[in-house]
Amino acid sequence: TIGDYLASSKLASITDAGEFIKLDVSSAIQAETLTLKSVSEYKEPRINMSGYNQCGYEVSASSEYNTTAYMAWQVFDNLRTGSPNAHDDVWVSSGTSYDSGNSWNANTVRQLATNTEYGEWLKLKLPDKRKLVAYKLSRQDYTSFDSAPRKFRLYGSNDDSTWTEIAGSAVTRGATDPINAYSASPNADAASGSRFDLSTVSPAYQYFALVIEQTHNYQRTALHEFELFCQPASIENFKLYGSPDNSSWTLIHDQNTSANITSSGTDFTITNSNSYQHYGLVITKNGGYHNVSLAEMKLGVTESVDLSNYYNKTETYSKAELDPRI
Repeated sequence: TIGDYLASSKLASITDAGEFIKLDVSSAIQAETLTLKSVSEYKEPRINMSGYNQCGYEVSASSEYNTTAYMAWQVFDNLRTGSPNAHDDVWVSSGTSYDSGNSWNANTVRQLATNTEYGEWLKLKLPDKRKLVAYKLSRQDYTSFDSAPRKFRLYGSNDDSTWTEIAGSAVTRGATDPINAYSASPNADAASGSRFDLSTVSPAYQYFALVIEQTHNYQRTALHEFELFCQPASIENFKLYGSPDNSSWTLIHDQNTSANITSSGTDFTITNSNSYQHYGLVITKNGGYHNVSLAEMKLGVTESVDLSNYYNKTETYSKAELDPRI
């Protein structure tokens, strides 16, 4: 669904409501084009968590080895330095969740939901629905990788009851090929964890759960970091305003059809012939999320400016070469 902006935030009293970006270009210019670039992906959670429930994010797990250490929320705290063996760095499951006779087979005691695979699970609720592009896992930075997840997959849900396996998320690592660790060494080869890209973008889910079916050779599993990479909140409709004084604003472009902004940039033609020092981009409708995202905003003009006195050179420069960027 496409959501109209309903909050009271406004660039000015005479403009439409919506999240806005305001740009002062120092002197009056006549903008002839507007270029917008979308964000290709972004990381969730957007905060460094320090508890189970913060800013609309909620974390839970099938078990915890110790409820005052090795807690589940710590895999979302964004801590990648120091010793991940410390209590405030990793999540460790409890008990003998994996068969001691064949320790990389999950015990049937743990199950996220009736239609999911058995195994220890880690669940994150987001403030809003998101479409998943990829995910990244990091094991303990430790000599042994016996407790590292070996076979795992992701599930998505919008009610915390009905869970669907996310296509392309299932991974089985080789017996001697564990997921990477975040090493404290700046020159370590495995300093960035292991990323797993989905073959197609997932449907939008508010809940995501990692189910670990097998470890490498241990009765419990341990995890250092868990990151989700999501499709950003796209801009659907917007309006561009111009002002000579940052007080009175004039609508100079109304994008009331689908903007179709791409990561390489989409150009929009501005037909207003007046010059302004201040420009304001107001987002009036997005692609269905509660927020918006934008990678870059650029104004383009065609006339040339003589900069010979400033640079003590004879060349003239197009203002297009000096486009302000956000």
